[in-house]
Amino acid sequence: MIMKKELLYKNKYGISTARLWDWDYSDAGMYFVTICTVNRERHFGNITNGIVVLNECGR
Repeated sequence: MIMKKELLYKNKYGISTARLWDWDYSDAGMYFVTICTVNRERHFGNITNGIVVLNECGR
């Protein structure tokens, strides 16, 4: 069942989707995922001298 955005998000978020309307996201492929953490805490590692150094959780 598809819910209207107004009902699903209670009019809290005003941005439109960034998804491509004609792309089938169930197809195999490479996707970029952004994960936002509370207060931008570094749960997954750090960036040192431009290199991502993952901690145990990030691995």
